[in-house]
Amino acid sequence: SIDVFYGDDLKAVYIEGKYPSGFTASDFFFEPRYMELFDDNGLFVMGSLNNLKNPIPQIYHLLQEKHCMSLVQLVLPSVSEARYMISFNLLNRVHKWSDSEISNLNLIGSLIFDTLEDKQSGSL
Repeated sequence: SIDVFYGDDLKAVYIEGKYPSGFTASDFFFEPRYMELFDDNGLFVMGSLNNLKNPIPQIYHLLQEKHCMSLVQLVLPSVSEARYMISFNLLNRVHKWSDSEISNLNLIGSLIFDTLEDKQSGSL
């Protein structure tokens, strides 16, 4: 599944997938320990949900409830000034993300962000 959040309030602009209900950006952004998991490029890769069980149990339970076992998330332009978040979620299975998968999802996420920024500024 894919979730795209955009704007100063990180409103959901696209949600696609099969889980009981969609995430909201606030599910993640109000938890500072979760945001610390993102690297300097605004990328967080989780191969197994179990990695979150002890450090951030509330996020662990949220993802578990929605059957999300593995994900790649990108925030732009930066974690501290996020105007965009995309979450690529794998449901009901753990996955070890390859470097090429991570690079490709990062590129796709960046292209979507650029498109949304162009649309917002009227460049499209």
